[in-house]
Amino acid sequence: IVAPHNYESFDLFLSTGPLMNEHFTKIFNLGDGVLFDNSYPRCNFLQQDINKIEKHIRQYEPATTQQLIERLKQYKRVYLYMPTWRSDMKDTFLKEAGIDFQKLNQTMKNTNSLFLLKLHPAVRHYADYSDFDSLLFLPTNMDIYPILPYTSVLITDYSSIYYDYILMPKKEVILFPFDYDQYIKTSKSLAFNFDSFTPGVRANTFDELHNIIITNRALAFPQREEIIKLFWGDDYKRKADNSILYNKIKEL
Repeated sequence: IVAPHNYESFDLFLSTGPLMNEHFTKIFNLGDGVLFDNSYPRCNFLQQDINKIEKHIRQYEPATTQQLIERLKQYKRVYLYMPTWRSDMKDTFLKEAGIDFQKLNQTMKNTNSLFLLKLHPAVRHYADYSDFDSLLFLPTNMDIYPILPYTSVLITDYSSIYYDYILMPKKEVILFPFDYDQYIKTSKSLAFNFDSFTPGVRANTFDELHNIIITNRALAFPQREEIIKLFWGDDYKRKADNSILYNKIKEL
C-alpha cells in the first residue's frame, strides 16, 4: 500500500538511450527484455515542423490554450519560468527566490517581452500578480507542452524539463539554481550530477538573472548537442516518430 511501485511488473518500459536505460533499470528493478529504447511522444511533438504543431493544436487543444498561443505570438521574446518543487518550502517559494516582480514586469514591458510562470502542481502561491500586465501565471493543471514551441527562453533549475526543451534547436535556457545547497540538503538528491549534466548559463540570484535578461546575453553553450545525445541517444532525430512506439505496443 505504501509503495505499490515496488511490486509492479512491466511488459514494456519506454526509455531513451544507454544512460537512461541504466538509470531506469536500477531504480525500477527492471527485468530483461522490458526496456524499449525510443523517444517520448511529448518530445516528438516538440520536434515537429511548426505547421504540424499548429495543426495538432487546432485539432486537439482547448480554446484557452489556443488563445494563449495567439497572445504569445505578439511578443518579441517569451520567457518561461518552470521551477521544480521544493518539498521544504512550497508555500514560500517565490519569496525565497527573491524575484522582484515589479522590476521584472517593467523590463518585460520595455523589451516587448512576456514572462510566464508555471509552478509545479504541488506548489501553492497566494499573492495577487494580476496588476502586472507583462507577467502571467499559468494554471498549474495546464499542459505546458503545446505552449513550449511558442516560448523563447526556459528558466529552470533542477527540473527535467531542461532536457525536453533543448531538443528544440532555436530555444534558449537560463539556469536559476538560487538555492542549490539547500535543495540538495533538504529536498532530494539529483539523479545526475548537476554541474556535469546540466550545463548552460547560470544565475544564482535574481539580480544575476535580471542582468542576463536586460543585457540580452548570448545563452548558447557548447555542450548542448553532447547532452542531447547523452539523454536521448545518438539517433534522437530518427526516433522522433510516434509510429515506432505505436507499432511496438501493438506487438505486445
